[in-house]
Amino acid sequence: MKIYYSTILLFFCHLAMAQDVKYCATPSLSDQEKQKRPHYGNDKHLVDILNREGYDVPSDYFRLIDENGFYRGEKLKLYYRKKFRRDKEDENNSPGRTEARGGGGYSFTTYYLPVKFWVYWDMAGSGATQEMMDSAMIETQSLFRNNGLNVELYYKEDPEYIFSSYVELGSENERDNMFSEYKDPNALNIHLVREAPWGGSARFRRPWCTITRHQIVDHIGGFATMAHELGHNFDLLHTHDGGTFYDDNATRNNCNQESVSRTKTQPVGCHHINYRKCLVNGDLLCDTQASYKALASDVFGCGYNPIAVTTDNWNQPWTPDVDNIMSYSDDECRNELSYGQVAVALGTVSGENSFDFYTTTSNTFITGSSVLCPNRSYTFSVPDYSGARGYHWEVVPPDFEITSGQGTRTVTITTGNHYWEDYTIYCTPLISGQKPAKKEVTINPLDLDIHGYDEIPDDGVDYPFYTDNYGTTYTWSVPGGWALVSGQGTRFANIKANPGAGPGYVNVSSSNCGVPMAGSKYVTIGSGGGPQARYDEVLSANEYDVKTRNVKIYSMSGKLLEQCDMEISTDGPVLPDYPSGFYIVKYLEGTEIKTYKVLKR
Repeated sequence: MKIYYSTILLFFCHLAMAQDVKYCATPSLSDQEKQKRPHYGNDKHLVDILNREGYDVPSDYFRLIDENGFYRGEKLKLYYRKKFRRDKEDENNSPGRTEARGGGGYSFTTYYLPVKFWVYWDMAGSGATQEMMDSAMIETQSLFRNNGLNVELYYKEDPEYIFSSYVELGSENERDNMFSEYKDPNALNIHLVREAPWGGSARFRRPWCTITRHQIVDHIGGFATMAHELGHNFDLLHTHDGGTFYDDNATRNNCNQESVSRTKTQPVGCHHINYRKCLVNGDLLCDTQASYKALASDVFGCGYNPIAVTTDNWNQPWTPDVDNIMSYSDDECRNELSYGQVAVALGTVSGENSFDFYTTTSNTFITGSSVLCPNRSYTFSVPDYSGARGYHWEVVPPDFEITSGQGTRTVTITTGNHYWEDYTIYCTPLISGQKPAKKEVTINPLDLDIHGYDEIPDDGVDYPFYTDNYGTTYTWSVPGGWALVSGQGTRFANIKANPGAGPGYVNVSSSNCGVPMAGSKYVTIGSGGGPQARYDEVLSANEYDVKTRNVKIYSMSGKLLEQCDMEISTDGPVLPDYPSGFYIVKYLEGTEIKTYKVLKR
């Protein structure tokens, strides 16, 4: 049996405003249906999905979210695209929000989903326009990209315009009849109507039903609402979800309400005793805050300012995420998804018998440099597609400036003063059948780090060393009694220590982005390959006042352990959560690379 995915979108934007609230009419799941979800009470399932999809999330992430929703476990390894948005400087006080990180040459599966628009007009020819649809696609796509959700939407074919009374839906029965009459089994179906009793509507996966999936209805004037309804197609629940017959978490009893506390457990006499309530109630996710249905009435200027203080069943005031896409907040505020929500969505899209029409390759390609220098301008292009209404470009994270060419097939992008970031450049051709293109780029680092062994034997055998800097030519030098066997002039060098040689520094110099650079690595003589045998000095930079800098932390073997914001005092950086041993800490001060070698006792 084929399942259809549909959404209803209304195209009058004022319908979403708080003074005229129209809620989402997506029917929720019953408590029994929720229990069939693979992540019900099992947050390890979500971690497994994220790691499978290329996001390096700590195995204890969901288990060590504290009372207030902050992760308190091991430091996040920020090697991949997603990392926590730091609302506070404390690394281990990170809320469960996500931020997209682009590029870096890492492997991510991108799921390309075709979209079919059904546009309902009245007999006077009044209805949604192509320009509205283009804007909705662009803005919705941007919300997904900036939350690290690797789902790309594209027009399967031209929209279909229908003169029908469905332009003004009066009931859920009319909606269901419309879904049944107009659908494409191999696309996400988006229905654009002018009026309905609710702000939007979608369908969850119920494989035993003949009624819709792959279909949504919503107002096209509010792009977060389109993302919200598509979120339901991806099996995301409202943050205030209370179940089929309740619809509002705030109305549930002590056994079935998701509490404000992220650590509160199910008491004796309830289902799933001792499970955390946030895992088995509400939206089944502990990294979204518990909420209540009437949230929009308490959101002012994207801040949570309740008219009257209300609490959960344990007298804790609600602290809802007003910026969560799956909340009932204002459209202009909703722009974020949590790790857990991204995991659920990716698990659904890639799941068996779910979105079986997705593809993982694009038919559009971006040409241009892959390795960029800071404060430079670069040109990127896609092919010229006859009939395209335009080309929309975007950079994620949005740190670069598109200085010219937006809307055309060729743009100029200026990198700015960014040194240690990986980015993704996207181009969406506005034409049916053409998928968005993406190109991963890296800002060339202005430091020379030498990777290789801390210790090698003096046996005359070659050992490899390299630097990951993308300079022009490289000059290597080695201590007396050592030999550079091969690789002079390149990033890769084979080096040996002859019998009787002592320890010393391996050095390399180069020019990167017009800046002379040099790096060194102290290597001892021993059995080889293990931890550094002896190291009797700690190097420090000049003293200066306490300041926060974005640092890179390396092991002594040259492995990047983490990149994060850290306070640097006159005594240097402090690594409170690291095991004993030596570490290298680097950060940019102006255009100068500062380096600490830190002994953690």
